[in-house]
Amino acid sequence: MIKKAAIILTAFSILEIQSIAEGIYPQNLKIQASLTDYNYKSNTEIERFFKENLNSFENIIYTIIPMGLVVSINSCTFYDEGKDKLNPASFDILNIIAKVLKIINKPCLIESSTAADSFKTSDYKTNWELSVVRADNIANYLISEKIPPDKIRANGFGEIIPFFKKGETDMTERIDFIIFNYENKFKQ
Repeated sequence: MIKKAAIILTAFSILEIQSIAEGIYPQNLKIQASLTDYNYKSNTEIERFFKENLNSFENIIYTIIPMGLVVSINSCTFYDEGKDKLNPASFDILNIIAKVLKIINKPCLIESSTAADSFKTSDYKTNWELSVVRADNIANYLISEKIPPDKIRANGFGEIIPFFKKGETDMTERIDFIIFNYENKFKQ
């Protein structure tokens, strides 16, 4: 029953959010970097821009990959353990991410990963279900902040993609914002 509810939530929430999202969340944050028509072409430039704007937040890891940039943020920034409701304290960082995404104008995939036992304190039977709903909630929030729905996708992986970075804290429970920006072009 819960699995079907999560899938239905995903299918309908993106369509419905556009009509109800107007004015729900305050937009009182300012981006620290100058807002220009600068064209962010390289992943290094996109990473720098995220870092400039998210510099007051902790638990963020940036990884450049062939398809673009991954901005990994510890799940505790957005959710209480085992919960799927966004913490109001996370709205600040999500508002900044939304503003950066508007400026760089690149597609973004939100991926949610959980620890092996996260679902045990939730209303879900599996980590996958919890992670799908969490990713979907963040995607819907960003859409409510005027990110075009065709630029946002969400996916949940449960515990199947752990992440440990040498010298860093465990980032298994995280939200990854994957910014698609293929820098290498096929040559003919």
